[in-house]
Amino acid sequence: MNPLAAHLDNYLKLRRQLGFKLRVPGILLRNFVRFAQQKRVAFITTPLALEWATQPCHISPGQKANRLGVARRFAKYLSAIAPRTEVPAQKLLLRFTIIWDKIIMIMWEQISEIIAIIPEGWKPSFA
Repeated sequence: MNPLAAHLDNYLKLRRQLGFKLRVPGILLRNFVRFAQQKRVAFITTPLALEWATQPCHISPGQKANRLGVARRFAKYLSAIAPRTEVPAQKLLLRFTIIWDKIIMIMWEQISEIIAIIPEGWKPSFA
């Protein structure tokens, strides 16, 4: 068994004994370990965690931040056992998420302003 996979089993067992269900994080972490194995990496690095967290590219910024958080918590646990493990910064993807949310809010405000000036009963000419 791959050392990362063995460490993951121990991590999940420990966290579940502490009362965490870890249904989705468990699936995500198995995918992360599989990703690391495909890259032939023996320990977690920040670039590896960031690359995995931001794939696939179509997922939302919030999902990417969540994926990185899951990998980060595992890396934090693993860093006590494997000193070469890098723990990604906590807010590595947060800034992008905040900017994305602001863009959406600005767009929504602009759409609301346009809707507010449309006369009642108006129908587009292509309808």
